[in-house]
Amino acid sequence: LIFCGIDNGLTGGIAVLNKGKLSLDVMPVLNDGKKNRVDVFKLRRIIGSYYQSSGYDIFVVYESPAGSKSVKAAVSMADSFARVESLLILNAYKREPITSRKWQKMFWTVPKMAEGQKFDTKAAALNKAKQLWPTQDWRKNEKCKVAHTGLVDAALIAEYCRRTHS
Repeated sequence: LIFCGIDNGLTGGIAVLNKGKLSLDVMPVLNDGKKNRVDVFKLRRIIGSYYQSSGYDIFVVYESPAGSKSVKAAVSMADSFARVESLLILNAYKREPITSRKWQKMFWTVPKMAEGQKFDTKAAALNKAKQLWPTQDWRKNEKCKVAHTGLVDAALIAEYCRRTHS
């Protein structure tokens, strides 16, 4: 069984665990002239390439939309989710949509914070990913100076998938 995690935001990522090897891809995005959207044709090729090259079944865990900062962001998240979910359904992949809080609970506990302070889930995710895959380069490409949070989250979602569906 191949385990796939998808952070389905426009700056998200796809992670695949196959026999202990982690493979990463940034979420493919296209611009239709008005806005950016998940490119389902490229996404199908990415997921399909792992599925076809291994000969194993694939199980995909992907994030469902949760609270957003604006109506525009909520619409974008819902669109990305619908596009990813439709692709998974049409290809008959085993799948599970989850909230970010659900997979995050597997990797860390949010400490009590002083009033007005907020726990940095992106930093916690990067720390955990570095523990699990210490040699992995988390940047989108060599030119980038910081880790790509979509790749980090996707990798942890794939690990959640492996732990819960093995």
